Amino acid sequence: GFPRTRRQSELLEAALTGLDLASEAAVVAAASVIAPPPPGALPQMQRPLLSGLDAVLVLGLTDEAAALKRAVGCRVDPATGRVYHLEFDPPPAGDPGLSARLVEPPDASNSAVQVQRRLAAYASQAAELDEWLKRFLKLRRPVDGFGPKGEVLASAGDVAEGLLRAKAAVASARGAAEAAQKARCSAEEAVEFASLAAGHAEAAARELLVAKKAELAAAALLTDPKSKVQDTAATEVLKAQSAAKCAESLRVCKAASTESAEHAERAREAAAQAADATQ
Repeated sequence: GFPRTRRQSELLEAALTGLDLASEAAVVAAASVIAPPPPGALPQMQRPLLSGLDAVLVLGLTDEAAALKRAVGCRVDPATGRVYHLEFDPPPAGDPGLSARLVEPPDASNSAVQVQRRLAAYASQAAELDEWLKRFLKLRRPVDGFGPKGEVLASAGDVAEGLLRAKAAVASARGAAEAAQKARCSAEEAVEFASLAAGHAEAAARELLVAKKAELAAAALLTDPKSKVQDTAATEVLKAQSAAKCAESLRVCKAASTESAEHAERAREAAAQAADATQ
C-alpha cells in the first residue's frame, strides 16, 4: 500500500495541503525567549492535524505466517492470466487440466524470502507511520485483514460508505446554511421594501389631502363673489391636476408594494429550501 513510510506520508500531505511541520518547528525555535510572541502567534506543534485525504485504511494482519501463506500460495493460469490461491481461492475442481497448468507468479518478489523481507521492512517502520497517522483527526481507519477476502473487502467498503455519508451530510448542511442565508437576505429586503411601500402610501395620502385642500381653496378663489358662480373650466383643470398628482403617488406606492410582495415571496421560497436542505 501507499504510503508505506512516515516520510512518504509527510510528502503526500505536503503536496495535498502544504503541511510542513519542519518549517513550523523552525519558526517556533527562532522565537524570542526574552520577548516571546503573544499566545497563538506561533504554530501549535501538538495540535490535531487535518489531512487532505479522507481516510487511510490500515489492514491489520499480525500473523506473519498467515501473510506468508497468502503470498506464496498464489498461482497463475498462463492461458487466461487468472490468478488463484491454492488455499484461499483454489481453481475449480471440475477442470483437472487447469490445476496442471498453473504456475507460480513470474514476479520474484512473491518468493517466500522476498515476502519475509517486505514484512520485516514494514514492521520496522509501522510504529512510526502509525504514530504520524494518529495525529490526524479520524484519518486512520483500521480494517481486520485476517479474514477471508470478501470480509476484508466488505469492511473496507463499510468505511468508504461511511465517508460518503459523512460527505453528503456536510454538503447538505452547507446547502442548508446557504439557503438560510439567502432566506435571511430576502426577508430583510422584503422588510425594507414593505417599509418603503408604507412610506409611499403615507406620502400618497398626504398628497391627496394637500391636493384636496388646494382644490377647495382654488375653487373658492375662482368663485365670483357677487354672483357666487364658479369658473367651471378652471375648476375642472384643477381637479384634473389634483387627480393626476394623486394617481402618480398611488402608482409609486403600488410599485413599492409589488416589490415588497416579490421579495417576501423569494424569502418564503428560500426559507422552504433551507427547511428541505435540513431534512
